[in-house]
Amino acid sequence: MANDGLLPKKFFAAVHPKFRTPYKNTMLVGLLAAIVGSITPIDDIGKMVNIGTLLAFVIVCIAVMILRNTNPDQARPFRTRGCRSFRFWAYFSTAI
Repeated sequence: MANDGLLPKKFFAAVHPKFRTPYKNTMLVGLLAAIVGSITPIDDIGKMVNIGTLLAFVIVCIAVMILRNTNPDQARPFRTRGCRSFRFWAYFSTAI
């Protein structure tokens, strides 16, 4: 995301010379997770994780729906039987 200009490139795109991983970003996220985990009650963390998982599922469902409508001729090598009904149930279950 930093290479695309969505995050500050100097900090978030820095790659470790030996391991070739984004080490500054990993340390920052780990530090923030440790701080939030140390001051937030476990019940609240559980609720946030559940809401985050549901939100990720909703975003994926919406993205699939948008991509299927905006780019219908895209090659789809993986096919699922009953895809239309699965999409319906995925959208319906996230709307509840």
